[in-house]
Amino acid sequence: MKWCCGVFKGWFDEAGNRGLSVVVGRNADGTPAFMLQHRSTEPDDDGPKDHPRPITLASEIQISYCPWCGCRLENVYRKSIDLMIRPGLRNSILEIR
Repeated sequence: MKWCCGVFKGWFDEAGNRGLSVVVGRNADGTPAFMLQHRSTEPDDDGPKDHPRPITLASEIQISYCPWCGCRLENVYRKSIDLMIRPGLRNSILEIR
């Protein structure tokens, strides 16, 4: 797959880990959704003990352009979007596929 830049690929490779990453999915209307995601904990960590619930362990914001090189993501990844989707990495309330 051809990446828009090495930094985008690096953050895409971090998906599912604690910290910042890029995750990909589709919106309800089928359009590609590129998300910056931040996870507060490691994948198997339930979060702080004795902390009042609910607590946000992962947050996302949809982006249209690469934050590092500025390219329009839908244009660059149009043909490979379905290869980039990894089920289970988006917040479950937002998971479309």
